[in-house]
Amino acid sequence: DQYQFDASYLFRLGESYGGPKTPRMSAERWAEVVRHIVLHVNQGWATGTTAGITYWEIWNEANGPLFWSGTPEAFYDLFARAAVAVRAADPAARVGGPGLAGHTHEAWVRGLLRHLRAVGAPLDFFSGHSYHMGNPHTLARAQLQLRTLLDEEGFAGTDLLNTEWNLSGGAGCESTGCHLVIET
Repeated sequence: DQYQFDASYLFRLGESYGGPKTPRMSAERWAEVVRHIVLHVNQGWATGTTAGITYWEIWNEANGPLFWSGTPEAFYDLFARAAVAVRAADPAARVGGPGLAGHTHEAWVRGLLRHLRAVGAPLDFFSGHSYHMGNPHTLARAQLQLRTLLDEEGFAGTDLLNTEWNLSGGAGCESTGCHLVIET
């Protein structure tokens, strides 16, 4: 095998910034594509590799308008089908996501978790993105809030990953004092 990968890499499944905000196909078909991607990357299917990618993150910030234009329920279904597909292709895979935008969408998060539990889909890790927090202590509070939601919804064994973060930048940064945090 000509490729060497660290098994701790996270492979994100979904569309890129500026791309379509929902899959170009049905949730069922997208899950089948996901299964073949995992088979190609980890099992050598179709002249692929045996990269040993462990973490498979489904989608990116589907709770915000930049990456998802469908209903929350449509995303919950897509996520659950993809999670099952990842696990079917590689039983050792750690499946998660959704790269949550921020941490204040409690109803959205509960909806996803309840759907996954109802259909028996795996969730090994829950991922989120925290930007423009202004203060590292705010990031810690965000993580505690998400941990509480996971625990309350029966996902106490699910890891919590912050897969993107930044303290400064963007409109309104100065009003949060983020430059002072970074400078001191």
